[in-house]
Amino acid sequence: MRYLFLLIACLLPLPVWAAPVVGASTTATTASDVPGTTLSANLTCTSDPNTVLVVVASVRETDSTAAAISTLTYGSLTLANFTTLIQTTEPATGTFSLAVDVRYAFPGASCNGTSRAVGVTMTNSLLWGFAAFIVTGVNLTTPFDTAVANRSSSAVAPITGSFTSEVGDLAMGMLTRRNTQTVSSVSPATDIYTFQAPSATGANSVRGLGSWKAGVAGTTTVDWDSGASAQAWLTVGVNVNAATVATPRRRQTPRYYMQLLPPPINVRMIGNSQ
Repeated sequence: MRYLFLLIACLLPLPVWAAPVVGASTTATTASDVPGTTLSANLTCTSDPNTVLVVVASVRETDSTAAAISTLTYGSLTLANFTTLIQTTEPATGTFSLAVDVRYAFPGASCNGTSRAVGVTMTNSLLWGFAAFIVTGVNLTTPFDTAVANRSSSAVAPITGSFTSEVGDLAMGMLTRRNTQTVSSVSPATDIYTFQAPSATGANSVRGLGSWKAGVAGTTTVDWDSGASAQAWLTVGVNVNAATVATPRRRQTPRYYMQLLPPPINVRMIGNSQ
């Protein structure tokens, strides 16, 4: 039985992890202070069994009531199909604070290579924008670890979002920042999206920037260079878990061995003969 178990183990496919990959993205922003505005932008998603659609809204709020996504559509998906990854603000209360609302869904049949509109409506928002993007190679059972928010109004350079990641996964950070000062990802992070609402300069505008880098063991950071201007900012960091894919073992060439046996022994019967 032990040999049978070993034989089966040798024939079973090996599980491997390929890091998630960020795909297509799109953005849309408001042009003026109009609460309850609906924005839309087209996104093309190609079929992949381990795909996640992520929508990030960065907001300058109208009052102390937290801004939130009230409608969200993509193809056949509606808000009910999306899971909230995180909703948070800076400061926690008060007029003209910043907010971020991150949702995700499994697009399934909506990813068929056709350009479809991502439609988002926000409540309690003035200036805001959203980004929608695709990540493939994701573990659909547990796509994300717990998202971690960092917030401050201090003058820091770079802005840092700290969270826990893992080797073979994807470390993803999302920044929401007041003002129009240029913001860029710090290497080795790579931009996923960037937007500013409104597109014209203004002290009360809001910026959104998403970045990714390869996961590492333990605590990691996604950083953004924005100068040392003392403006409110929010970061959200999260580890994206890789899908497990079974791959067949390499076929082994059979080997044959010859063993020489000793010659047979002649046995003579001893006894009385009649």
